[in-house]
Amino acid sequence: MEGLSLPHNDALVLSIPIQQKLVHRVLVDQGSSAEILYYLAFKALGLLRDWLSSVDAPLVGFTGIPVYPLGTIVLSVFAGSVQLDVEFIVVSSPSPYNAILGRNWLYGMKAVASMLYQGVWFIGEFGRQKTIRGDQTASKKCFVNFIRDNNKAKKVQWVEIPELPKESLSSEDVNESFQGDITLEMKV
Repeated sequence: MEGLSLPHNDALVLSIPIQQKLVHRVLVDQGSSAEILYYLAFKALGLLRDWLSSVDAPLVGFTGIPVYPLGTIVLSVFAGSVQLDVEFIVVSSPSPYNAILGRNWLYGMKAVASMLYQGVWFIGEFGRQKTIRGDQTASKKCFVNFIRDNNKAKKVQWVEIPELPKESLSSEDVNESFQGDITLEMKV
């Protein structure tokens, strides 16, 4: 864990060449089933909307709010000497990131990603292990920018709930497996 700022819970954010141009603020998200390119980055790469293939279905994340893509495009992503053609879904929505590389890219690269160790490991040229290091400073900036700019972000307040005396509750009122487990409540 040499060179890391510890302790941390930073997202894995890195810089990687896409279409032979270095793109910063790329989130590696093992939970994402799609690779996303945000429209501002799409334009910065010099790409044209005419090159997009149409998409019929919206993207739906854990919020349940649908995001309608502008289209898809296949772009070359370079990791060291390894080039992988990746289908990106292009969206025009606010994001602190320029792109998201998800499971498809990781599987295609036969790569292993670690947020804890802030890196992506893969086999490069001549069978040698290669590493792309994450950028913790960029990760923190992306997080702060998201919180600052997201007008839907709500303040979270933690409230401690005093433990009730066990004799005041009957076994019918409390599921035995949960007794004593809940000490905090989140209000949004």
